[in-house]
Amino acid sequence: MNSKEVISSLNNIGSNKRNHLFIQSLNGVLLDKKEINDGLNSLCALLESKTKFINKDKILKNDCIYLITVPVITNQGEKSFNKEIGSLKSTQDLLIDLKYEGNLLSVFQIK
Repeated sequence: MNSKEVISSLNNIGSNKRNHLFIQSLNGVLLDKKEINDGLNSLCALLESKTKFINKDKILKNDCIYLITVPVITNQGEKSFNKEIGSLKSTQDLLIDLKYEGNLLSVFQIK
């Protein structure tokens, strides 16, 4: 999928006031932006040009989660969503699931 198709997909889901961006390995370990490659940098820049993300804030009902999964496995670090969603009893609606330059982007909304 190219950047125009990603933007079109993002436009199709509409906008949300509270959005969170997470980058994780295949086995669910959170990655820091310092650990990412050029393809992932371009995906993050593309997302940040269309969407305002909340950093270090608790995930609430109706929030959107932008989850980028990178094709690496790492054992060092914290598991995704341990603190943010661990105690939240909810379901999620998957809004987008796509591949961009070898990385997976899933966008879901907490219900």
